[in-house]
Amino acid sequence: MDLPKVDVTDETQARKAQHTVHTVVVVEKGPESSINQPTPLAPSHKGSYSDGDGDSSLAEAQAQDLKRRCRPFKLWAFELLCFLLSLASLVVIISVLKSFDGEPLPKLPLHITPNTFLAFFTTFTKAAFMNPVVECISQWKWNWLFDRDRPLVDFDTFDNASRGVWGSVVLLKLLKWRHIAVVGGVISIIGIATTPVTQLLIEYPSRLTVINPSPGSANATVFAVQHYRSRVGLTGSSSLDIANYISSGLMSSPNLRISDTAPTCPSGTCSWEPFESLSLCAKIANITDHIRVQQVPYSTRHVWTTWDDTLDHDPLRLNGTLAYNVSFPDGEHFIAPVSYTMYSSALDSSVAFADDHALAAARVAGYKLAWSDAGRDTYSGQNTTTNDPWHWQAFELLYYACVNEYSIRVDNGTARTEIVSSPSNVVARPGTVAGVTLNCTAPLLVSGAGQSTTCSLDGADIDQGVMTLQGAEGGNFTADMRSLTLLSKYITQDSTGIWAWDGVEHELMAGNIGTRTLANTVYGYMPDDRKRQGLIVDEALQLQRLRNMASNLAVSVTNG
Repeated sequence: MDLPKVDVTDETQARKAQHTVHTVVVVEKGPESSINQPTPLAPSHKGSYSDGDGDSSLAEAQAQDLKRRCRPFKLWAFELLCFLLSLASLVVIISVLKSFDGEPLPKLPLHITPNTFLAFFTTFTKAAFMNPVVECISQWKWNWLFDRDRPLVDFDTFDNASRGVWGSVVLLKLLKWRHIAVVGGVISIIGIATTPVTQLLIEYPSRLTVINPSPGSANATVFAVQHYRSRVGLTGSSSLDIANYISSGLMSSPNLRISDTAPTCPSGTCSWEPFESLSLCAKIANITDHIRVQQVPYSTRHVWTTWDDTLDHDPLRLNGTLAYNVSFPDGEHFIAPVSYTMYSSALDSSVAFADDHALAAARVAGYKLAWSDAGRDTYSGQNTTTNDPWHWQAFELLYYACVNEYSIRVDNGTARTEIVSSPSNVVARPGTVAGVTLNCTAPLLVSGAGQSTTCSLDGADIDQGVMTLQGAEGGNFTADMRSLTLLSKYITQDSTGIWAWDGVEHELMAGNIGTRTLANTVYGYMPDDRKRQGLIVDEALQLQRLRNMASNLAVSVTNG
């Protein structure tokens, strides 16, 4: 089959066309299945070709090209619309998230969650925004080949960049970050991380919500005392409201400290603004340097201050040769013929806090305490041999009215109470005598039994008005002096007494409920530990247990 020959009228023009474009072969299938020789298309102007119809076709093409250049917005109308929709969707996301920020989780229609809303609008925003980006990259593949000769594979690179992330990565490598099309490639790459990153914008922290009281609803409560008055008077069979609180505090383990002001929080998470409440506070001080200890001859028949003349009939029959006389600054003294002896009695006047006039005015009760930590003692039956001199310690314990400022919160059912301040500023009280005063007897061991401390008013007027204290915020708090007197009586009677131990298994006690607690506090054993196994005399532990015991009694009365 022969191909017809093509006459080239303008050799120069044909050669130029062959240099400029690839030869376009037109295959024309006629009746005889012959193929006509293609005729090269001569370029009419840059960017367009003439089909051979002459100058009219060239002018028409130029006019259409000019018209397209004058109406770019019409050509890019859909891309502009997508961009505006993307921008509007972004504004919606920002507005909605801002309205939900810091608010409780909203209840949206169809059980839509904020994450669902964000995922939908993020996807819509991304899709609308990527449309003009992809179109721009596609347009740049034509512009890239327009002004100079380039490899045809570049066309494919641009085309792949408009279709996916990997194509965009290859495009960045081609352009070497030196072309505006790089912006579109970077946007395409970043767009893949948009969805997971935007989901991190929303978090659901647990926050406290104020629940207004309503009928039948459980409320979070914490008690504060503005005025203290006992429900039971000094006369009568018993004053259970005070006695029970004191007993509860004294029976608490000195190895632990009970919590201040327990709140009620049904939800398990509650908080309150700091508040003030009338309270009972405690202080202790070491007065060992103020006592005098003297050795005295030991005798089984002698009238001791704390022992009667039948000591030889007591279970503590010692063949020792040494005893001690211990004297307090106020003149009170006692004799200890047993190496482990604890003695406590009412405090008439403070030694450690003598210069604290505010504390003296707010004083409710107090007692002094002394004990011996026998040195390295050896025991043989009922006989005791002391290798080292006995070691004595003495303390003052003072209870006084105060105004505590509390900071309380409950987290996951665990209450945390902090005392911010605890002033004892008495601004008014009846009479001229500071604090509460009682007349109390000293404890006494009688024929192996015991005589406990008793306190009386000695005819004093128990209706003495009120004690007024001022809190740190300036508010006034009052306590009925009649009630404070009753409180002082029970604390003093229950906390004083004598306890003695021979170091083996025999002990004597003259006192009340707090006497054995004091022995446990001082020597660190429980009452049922008859053999005192593992007894360790540690001054630091003794001091810590003593502080816990004083605090437990004060907190128990305050919480009551």
